[in-house]
Amino acid sequence: MTTLNQELRELISELRDIEARITKLTGDAVDTVIDGEGKSFMLSQAQHELRERAEVHRQYAELQTAIINAIPAHITLLDGEGKLIEVNDAWRDFGKINDNPDGLFGVGQNYLKTCESVTGEDESYALLAASGIRSVLIGEQSSFTMEYPCHSPWKQRWFRLMVAPLSANDRHGAVVMHLDITERKLADMEMQRAWLVFKSSNDGALITDPDFIVLDVNPAFTTITGYSKETVVGQKIKIINYALQPAGLKAIVENSLKTDSFWRGEVHNRRKSGEKYIENLSLSLVHDAEGKLINYIAIFSDITQSKTYEQQLYHVAYHDSLTGLPNRRLMTDRLQQAMLKTHRNKDFLAVCYIDLDNFKPINDKYGHAIGDQVLIEISHRLQQVLRESDTVSRIGGDEFILLLSDLKQIEELNTLLERLMRSLEKIMIDNKNPFKITASIGVVLFPEDNVDADTLLRHADQAMYIAKEKGRNQYHIYDLKLAKEMEKRSSFLDEIKNSLAAKDFILFYQPKVDFVNRTVIGFEALVRWYHPTRGLLSPAAFLPAIIGSDIEILFGDYVMRCAIEQLNDWKAQGHHLKVSVNVSANELRQIDLIDKINYQLQRFPEIDASQLELEVLETAAVDDMFQVISTLTQCRSVGISVSLDDFGTGYSSLTIFRQLPVNILKIDQSFVRNMLSDAHDESIVESIIGMAKVFDCIVIAEGVETQAHATRLVEIGCEYGQGYGIAKPMPASKVLDWLAQSKPTFSWI
Repeated sequence: MTTLNQELRELISELRDIEARITKLTGDAVDTVIDGEGKSFMLSQAQHELRERAEVHRQYAELQTAIINAIPAHITLLDGEGKLIEVNDAWRDFGKINDNPDGLFGVGQNYLKTCESVTGEDESYALLAASGIRSVLIGEQSSFTMEYPCHSPWKQRWFRLMVAPLSANDRHGAVVMHLDITERKLADMEMQRAWLVFKSSNDGALITDPDFIVLDVNPAFTTITGYSKETVVGQKIKIINYALQPAGLKAIVENSLKTDSFWRGEVHNRRKSGEKYIENLSLSLVHDAEGKLINYIAIFSDITQSKTYEQQLYHVAYHDSLTGLPNRRLMTDRLQQAMLKTHRNKDFLAVCYIDLDNFKPINDKYGHAIGDQVLIEISHRLQQVLRESDTVSRIGGDEFILLLSDLKQIEELNTLLERLMRSLEKIMIDNKNPFKITASIGVVLFPEDNVDADTLLRHADQAMYIAKEKGRNQYHIYDLKLAKEMEKRSSFLDEIKNSLAAKDFILFYQPKVDFVNRTVIGFEALVRWYHPTRGLLSPAAFLPAIIGSDIEILFGDYVMRCAIEQLNDWKAQGHHLKVSVNVSANELRQIDLIDKINYQLQRFPEIDASQLELEVLETAAVDDMFQVISTLTQCRSVGISVSLDDFGTGYSSLTIFRQLPVNILKIDQSFVRNMLSDAHDESIVESIIGMAKVFDCIVIAEGVETQAHATRLVEIGCEYGQGYGIAKPMPASKVLDWLAQSKPTFSWI
């Protein structure tokens, strides 16, 4: 506004200078004039004066027009009545823009009546302009200024109207300057919007000079940092506190600012309260037209909460939800890093695959909640035993992986593993019920086994299975030769599984007889494998591979189903026979074993549960007394008989034996076979028979090979037996024929 007023004052000064020059030109003069025919004559004084005055007025008019046309603003000269004396070219052009064919205002028109043409459609602006001009013309104001928007007929523009009085030769009027200020107005509005954004933004904003003296901050700065505007403005500040940042960040920031005048990244900061937080910072440099640095502008937001959430997501993605240990994904990543480090340091790394022994019975006996507590306790013990450089992870169920790095000697590894085994062997107690935790550990050494990470884990897993096969509660270091055997076993198990699906396994039946009454009391079901290429295989060829494998339960279910189906077939042919089925230790640990047996029996309503007998090994019964007693009691309650097989070969005590709900004892054939020639074996047989009578159990002798065996057994109190001397195991198709031939006389006794 100061500049425009100055322009008005300069214009008025020019007009007054012209008037002074006109006055100076007056005075007496004589001049000679040449007419059109070349004749000269003398002008009178009056004529000369008029001519001079006319020339002055012409110069005055030209000068006045040149001056006002040179001004880019729209200039209008008004007389005392408000009529237009003169307008400049800018004003005329403005009128053309408004599509006025006669010009915006003609000279002599009443300017006050046409203010609406200047101020657009808004009548209030027209009235305000007319009132202001009138007040200057009558001397009420020394000047008048107003700004207004104009919307029509083009897009919105802004103008400034300035009025100043004009006096010359006792004539009074006014100079009106009408200036397009759209660019400046838009710039002001842009600045206001920027300031509004600066003030209301949720991001903190900070502006400093080149020396980091704070010029301004917004309210969000105070909200995030805790420092008020009054506290920091005028003070020198560290936009980035490099003492809180990772090493090397300062060089990165300075290089980015030097090359791009901009840097963005995450930095750590501290609030006024001392609390640390993380901010996402954008730092920009501002230069003037000559390229000189004039400002630093920092825009930042508090991302502490989002980073915390991100860390939580990371933890969920890379850690076990129960124990908090690294999961398989994170463990694999650390294994790959450890392998690279091992190559650099030229030491060795041990990958240990841990599987807890007999963990399933804990879940079955105490429930999954107690099982989870045990796993958490195990994870704590593993972490306490290991070194800081080691990693322990849970990859699922009761399986853990250990990464033992920076090992120099094999003795160091053995010491760690022995300490680990002792830690896991501690008695764990819940609700006054003690149980023992042991583990089988497979160990593979890198770079001795120079393979990739996945293969290392697979080899450690294979070594763990070997540790289990060797008796559990021990560790086994991976050996290539043994690994090949494991692969062979795995392939063999796959073959068995496929044969189960193809029903290549069949049951043979060996009779059990009453020596005194010469009757058949039942049959023992013994599984055989009709191998596609090797022919008929005995249990010794495949059962050792099945026991403890993933298909053991599947195999047992298959045998039980086949035996019950065979009982039904015989029943349909009019024969009410009894069959005993061998049940492994792992099968007995199933809490739903009785449910599965009942399901098979219910398929054939004609079959009575008393036709089924379960044969369990003495060692299996002792392995988990609580679950075994529970399962066998349920079987006895529905009428299923239970016999203790191979009695005398195990390690049970009378205290344990008396708790078992069995009603049949089977004397192991190793004692029966030699009893006629070995007095010690005969004494053992007599002792077992005597104990069976005390506990009111039926006793059956296995391995009866001759009539002499049968006779002696009857003499010492054993009335029942089975063995090759009676009959070898036979397929189901021959059982009824054998019964028909043997029933009349039983001549083999």
